[in-house]
Amino acid sequence: MRFRAAIPIVVSLVIACSGIGPVSAAEPLDPCAMLSAAEVEKALGGPAAEPRGNATERRGSVHGSCTYLSAGDPLRFVGYTITRWKEAKAAESARAALPRGYEKRGMKLTVVDGLGSAAFWDGSSLFVFEGDAQLSVSLSNAVIADAEARRARARDVAKAILGKL
Repeated sequence: MRFRAAIPIVVSLVIACSGIGPVSAAEPLDPCAMLSAAEVEKALGGPAAEPRGNATERRGSVHGSCTYLSAGDPLRFVGYTITRWKEAKAAESARAALPRGYEKRGMKLTVVDGLGSAAFWDGSSLFVFEGDAQLSVSLSNAVIADAEARRARARDVAKAILGKL
């Protein structure tokens, strides 16, 4: 009798430990593992210091951020934030809310085609939505002063990260 009662518990543990089943947004997120050293150096235009990152679980989502500072100039940085929602509806709500929030403050977002399911540029940060994830990428003006060149470099960073989500 006791053996039969233990079977569901054992099966659940085996499944949980084996990785069988869909990837969940509740799984731990290691944001600083999303870019290789070469990708970071390309984005910064030179070598980077050790990254500073963190990941937290919030109600309904997992959130992680990572910042790379230039090894030679702390004013040069590349930073990004990744949010993954447990429910598709929450991800869609966040995507719809971003442009509305900018409109309410009288700020403009530019639609960026060909990146994720939706992408926006605000002049300093690139926001990309894909499936259950939102990614925002920022580069300091010290990395690239020209906004269009900065947007192109942020796009390269976003593509590299999206390929690993």
